[in-house]
Amino acid sequence: KLKIPTIKLDRFSSLSDIKENIHLIGKRLGTAKEAKSLAAKIDLIKAINLNAYRKEKRSESTSKVNLAKDPSSVPSFMNAPLKFAIYSPSGYIMGENTLISDILRKMGFKNTVDISGWPKLSDEAISKLTPDFIVTSGEIHEKEKIMGAMLKHPGWKNVSAVKEKKVAFVPNRLLSATSHYTYETYLHLKNALEKLVIEK
Repeated sequence: KLKIPTIKLDRFSSLSDIKENIHLIGKRLGTAKEAKSLAAKIDLIKAINLNAYRKEKRSESTSKVNLAKDPSSVPSFMNAPLKFAIYSPSGYIMGENTLISDILRKMGFKNTVDISGWPKLSDEAISKLTPDFIVTSGEIHEKEKIMGAMLKHPGWKNVSAVKEKKVAFVPNRLLSATSHYTYETYLHLKNALEKLVIEK
């Protein structure tokens, strides 16, 4: 036996898991200080207010700019969290107790799929989803190809967010990140969603 020290990491379902993993590795490598600095990035992930931009619930006399500058002017009925769904051409969807769902939850959104893990939904079940926006993996240059696939899918083509092209694209390397890079995932999601909703 080589007797090489190993570390087993088997929890990646939440931001808390990621922080614990970082601290564990730092402790084992004797770099606890550096690990603390990396883990601190996770605490920077916070809620963002996209409700202020929802066109369908904004009075015609209120501008996007005013709402963006003064979130307190948003009517109370707009304070319900926006709902999301995560698209995968395989039919599997990221439900609750998954890392990307936890990131979006921390950002202030609600998963429209309340099943834990990665359930495989039927076309009928998918068509009944009511997300305000959809997150999927893909580079921006793949946008048209992915949108085309969604619009042809028996289930997704019936989802309003797909019809309205309210889809945020995240590079796969970020959507599947399970380390301190989850902060980069957050920044990308924040920018993509703000741009997506403002454009609408």
